Amino acid sequence: MTGNYGKREESGNTLRLIGQLIYTQTRTRLFARLYTEQIHHRKRLNGIVSKALIEGVCYEKVEEGLYYYAATRFDENTLNELTTKCGHQALIGYVNFIDNTAYYPFSLSIENSEALYQFYKGRLNILVLRVSESDSSLLDWLDDIDTTSHVAAIAK
Repeated sequence: MTGNYGKREESGNTLRLIGQLIYTQTRTRLFARLYTEQIHHRKRLNGIVSKALIEGVCYEKVEEGLYYYAATRFDENTLNELTTKCGHQALIGYVNFIDNTAYYPFSLSIENSEALYQFYKGRLNILVLRVSESDSSLLDWLDDIDTTSHVAAIAK
């Protein structure tokens, strides 16, 4: 029984040290904030969706590095135009196939009942494109690293 007490005391000391480190680093801003206010663009999304129902395709830059795209038909020219604006290095989320059970369900953002019906039927497709300077540098970095040495270092 004395052996378990020593392990619990050691674990308690370790947890206190981790807590102290996090507190200290947070105070000196070396750690990023763990919580930020949620940002959404529901009104703009609904405008894009409404326009797509009328014109067939619509996209818009909703903030720096973030585009929303909605379409009721396939339009290769518009997709090419949008990916060109993103420098051909966008991370693309196909909203129709996202399982967002842990988040605010995307379908609740669609206010127009006809648009929601078309979305559920697969006739309204919505893409979210994200691109930034850091995305391209991250991709370049991943191409350049020697993964074997990194895996070996982590395994030590």
